[in-house]
Amino acid sequence: MSITNNFVRGGQLSLHKYQMIKQVSIVTILLCLLVGVISTGVLFFNKTTSYERYLYTEHLQAEFQTTLHFNDVSQATQNFEYQNGMKREVRSIDILQNPAVQQNVYRLNVLLESCFYDALYYAFGALCLLMVFFGYRGYKKSQKTLERGNRLISIKDFIKLIYKRKEASDLVIDKLPLVKNSETTHILVTGTTGAGKTNLINGLLPQIAERGNRAFVIDTTGDMVSKYYKPDRG
Repeated sequence: MSITNNFVRGGQLSLHKYQMIKQVSIVTILLCLLVGVISTGVLFFNKTTSYERYLYTEHLQAEFQTTLHFNDVSQATQNFEYQNGMKREVRSIDILQNPAVQQNVYRLNVLLESCFYDALYYAFGALCLLMVFFGYRGYKKSQKTLERGNRLISIKDFIKLIYKRKEASDLVIDKLPLVKNSETTHILVTGTTGAGKTNLINGLLPQIAERGNRAFVIDTTGDMVSKYYKPDRG
């Protein structure tokens, strides 16, 4: 059963991660496409006049009208406004065959293609910004936040913190200073045989002696007595 459960759980996690990657990728692509389309439209609008865009749309309408009247394209007509403001009904086929309109459409098609390629830079910039944004959000969410209570920190961070607060004692255990005046309180050192409890005491006692302080040691083996006891001090 444990093998089956591990297989199912692993599959669920993998599929969920795949779905999340798929969703984020789709959203990112759609946003970049939206930026690209909007950028293309803005660039195209800024580089053309309103009448040039009008001729372009009339040409598209003329193509549509002639498609509807494919049996007799001469019957397709539409209202057309000249640059001087005059309006009249003209045949769609005449608009399609007008050299000025054709030249305008060709120019705008080239310009539209140029704007599209320029907009790719904006889309790429949007992609980079989204990657940075999503990456930063993911990084922030991955950081553990302390809601209440205490938290464990590394020895390196503790040493920096204790010196910053000026709470470091001159008694040091393997480069780690005790909290100032904590040696007069209760300190519990636990560990199995060979964990280093005796070495810890052997490291502290010389520092205490160098201070000129005295230490009371209950030594059941006699090792501490033979090493540190001084008869002249009593």
